[in-house]
Amino acid sequence: RGGGRGGRGPVSRGRGPSSPFPPRPERKVHPSMGKGGGGPYKHKQDFVKQRIEPGEWDADKTDPTYNPRWKNRARVMSAEDFANQPGVSFSADYASMYDAMHTEGHIYQETKENIFNDYIKMMDDMSNNDRGVTSHEYVMRVLAQKYNLSAERVGAIVQLKHNEEQIRANGGTTYDKLQEYVDAKSKEVIKSAYEAYGEVDPEQFIEDPVVHSGYYISRYPGGNPGKTVQTPDLFDLDDLTRRAIIRERDEAQLNIDNHIYIEDVDIVTQDVKLGKEAKRVLRDMPKMKEMSPTRLEDAVSFPEGGQGIAGIWKDKVDNSEGPQHRPRWKFVAKILDNEKLQQKKALKDRRIRRNLDKGTDDVLVEQDGVLRVATEEEALQTSWGPRERNVKEFTYADVKRAWIERKVRGEVGGWGRVEQRPQLEPE
Repeated sequence: RGGGRGGRGPVSRGRGPSSPFPPRPERKVHPSMGKGGGGPYKHKQDFVKQRIEPGEWDADKTDPTYNPRWKNRARVMSAEDFANQPGVSFSADYASMYDAMHTEGHIYQETKENIFNDYIKMMDDMSNNDRGVTSHEYVMRVLAQKYNLSAERVGAIVQLKHNEEQIRANGGTTYDKLQEYVDAKSKEVIKSAYEAYGEVDPEQFIEDPVVHSGYYISRYPGGNPGKTVQTPDLFDLDDLTRRAIIRERDEAQLNIDNHIYIEDVDIVTQDVKLGKEAKRVLRDMPKMKEMSPTRLEDAVSFPEGGQGIAGIWKDKVDNSEGPQHRPRWKFVAKILDNEKLQQKKALKDRRIRRNLDKGTDDVLVEQDGVLRVATEEEALQTSWGPRERNVKEFTYADVKRAWIERKVRGEVGGWGRVEQRPQLEPE
């Protein structure tokens, strides 16, 4: 079975032509679902214009686009055959790359440049159309589908090209000639390796097959994908297999179509959500200040009134309203409802307790005697932030921040292709 990635999994009980059960009615597709539905694709978020196709699930089966589909001229053994091969053999090595389910690939500079150019174009188009809402998560998925890569890898490439542009903008040096040499040598080595085995060179980078990550093994109970199941002769096995494959594909497509993409927002100015108790504390702050006098006057002032030694900063300091003080600490507090907290502690299931904790909600900040709502950026720096980091968002965090600075605050030269300064001569 040489051509594809991923084999047939366990067959689910269903209704075939020879089944004693009545046939299921055909699944109806709403016209807005696009492909196969007789109408244009329509997503809940208006900036989503392209429908993402299912790829391969991750180990936890939460992301059906974790890896792209196998679209390459190179051939490897199917995941099912690879998992079912004998555990003992007369050789410690595989006879070919096909048998080892191994691929050799390299992401060439030309591909990286094309990805970055497409990224810039998509972001500008999304910003200029409709409501101007953009989403880095959506853009990475679209580019991943176009270049047959994972969304995480596309995000890393975009972040890398952003870093290179900033290095050039600051007069630094990027060794493009060295990169061309590495690309040429990599292509030569990969081609010779495939020729040695008499196999076809993939000519591009290929994501690792699913079986290498242990996903194919982990998705089956007991970790045994080769376990046999008795099936009565009343069932049409071929029809059951076909229906199981279609059902799994439809489940993945439904997951993608209902996915809500993370929109690009400025977390520096976005306030966290407040509940009833937090709003009451914020409302009663003036009364609390009357009960306890402020300590701002007791803060330690700068030496020499902030004018520096011998008054060298005298012209730069305004002491008309009194001596300059050091800035006070910033205090953060999370407002909790005691009644709900007791209910949370009484729960034995840790997962339910975790779901009751709303993370960065109900966080207040006090600084210089002023109580206010915390911003998302401030709340994320506390221990109440998300327990698990979003790997994709973290991968392209810098380039996303630069895009928001450009769009919201009009910063020039921090995002996209920038004007290159004269490079510094090596010493």
